[in-house]
Amino acid sequence: ALASKEAELAGKKNDELKAMLKSNDQSMSGNKARLVQKVAECTVLGVPPRCEACCGGKLHYSRENGNYWCPGYFDDDEKIECGKTYLFDAVKRNPWIGGDAPTVPLSTYASFGGAAGQKKKPVKKAAAKKTAASGGDKNGDAQDQEEDDPTKVEVPPAVLVALASKEAELAGKKNDELKAMLKSNDQSMSGNKARLVQKVAECTVLGVPPRCEAC
Repeated sequence: ALASKEAELAGKKNDELKAMLKSNDQSMSGNKARLVQKVAECTVLGVPPRCEACCGGKLHYSRENGNYWCPGYFDDDEKIECGKTYLFDAVKRNPWIGGDAPTVPLSTYASFGGAAGQKKKPVKKAAAKKTAASGGDKNGDAQDQEEDDPTKVEVPPAVLVALASKEAELAGKKNDELKAMLKSNDQSMSGNKARLVQKVAECTVLGVPPRCEAC
């Protein structure tokens, strides 16, 4: 399937291939042959997400062993190293964006860009952490809890596509710009460049989440 797709893409120009990769939030580096490989892999296998370890790196796929690795990313002019590796089965690829991103239904949240709502005094909550003394496997217990969570729902493909498209659009903005956008909407401004991009993308696509009603 990959060889067939590469033959189909061979006639496209570099700019066309790069545009396809950009709309899917993928690396656009490499020569013509490498660009063809990347587009073919994404259309046949799906689009790999950003690295969960550093939240910014774009995963590289190895055809030799079928695994992935993260080269890190740039936060403005600073290179953030990562090097995290993933087995093939550990990475869930997203749908390929072949054209314009599908329209996502309006959220019940307030629209992004409007006036910030009334602020309430934040309440600090201690995170519940299991220690080795508890006698359980923290990673295993956490995974079991996640799988058994009845409130967990699968995000619709249309939403994932729209989020990826918006993140690619916001990637060129500076940290201060992203923080200003979040501040005007009463949202958290913490995190690195990749996390700020994610937050703004989520707010613009899904809407601005309100403060907690309980506290």
